[in-house]
Amino acid sequence: MNLHPIRVMIADDHELVREGFDVMIGKFKDIKLVGQASNGKELLELIPLLKPDVVFVDVKMPILDGVQTARQISEHYPHVGIIALTMYDS
Repeated sequence: MNLHPIRVMIADDHELVREGFDVMIGKFKDIKLVGQASNGKELLELIPLLKPDVVFVDVKMPILDGVQTARQISEHYPHVGIIALTMYDS
């Protein structure tokens, strides 16, 4: 049994996707959505404040895309897990 819920953040430029994750994650008592961002820059600014364990990152976002964001997270916050999201077929 986990004493603390897994802290999750999502970065996606589509509000509907972020809201869907909020609803879905809300069904699990061991997972807590602690923050949302509409681009990679916002996510990087929020990570030190909200201290997520895992981030979901959309590959294609404005301002700072998911690939660049993931690289910076790996470099500066190596303890944070990263899950990439994409709607691309390739």
